[in-house]
Amino acid sequence: RSTLFPYTTLFRSRSGNDGTGKSTFASEYCKEHGLNPIVIDIDDTNYTDSDILDLTFTNDIKTFNAIKEAIQHIGKSDYDTIILDGVSSLIEMLVSKDPGIKKYEVRNDRFKQILKAIRASGKNIIFIGQADMKVVCNDDYQSNKLIIKVNSIVNEKYHCFIDADG
Repeated sequence: RSTLFPYTTLFRSRSGNDGTGKSTFASEYCKEHGLNPIVIDIDDTNYTDSDILDLTFTNDIKTFNAIKEAIQHIGKSDYDTIILDGVSSLIEMLVSKDPGIKKYEVRNDRFKQILKAIRASGKNIIFIGQADMKVVCNDDYQSNKLIIKVNSIVNEKYHCFIDADG
């Protein structure tokens, strides 16, 4: 955890494809550092022994409301860490049914509200994303704008970082 920003930690795996141990790593990190985590598992792929919140995601509005309510509930609990497993999937689930570009503006606003709720909860946060969350920009390839934006929001605005343990 950062001494400057003690409530935020970001984990991204260098090889973050399914089954490479991102969730297990986050759970083990929490154990090693005396943290009491709860997992919000967006993709239903977490097989760790950490407590997992069972949420139902049926559409963009219900997903948004379920996540915000869960964070508020966790904020009042004894858990000290939220593991948000599947942040890239969550972002896609927040796209509204609005026409045109408006649906992406809505998604951006919803994601910002979720991040503000996490900040307000006072809990540590571990974001887990898939391999496509890494920003790549070279002569041959550039990450899509969503990936660049998510990394910008998380890394800069919310003071997250990759710590010495990865």
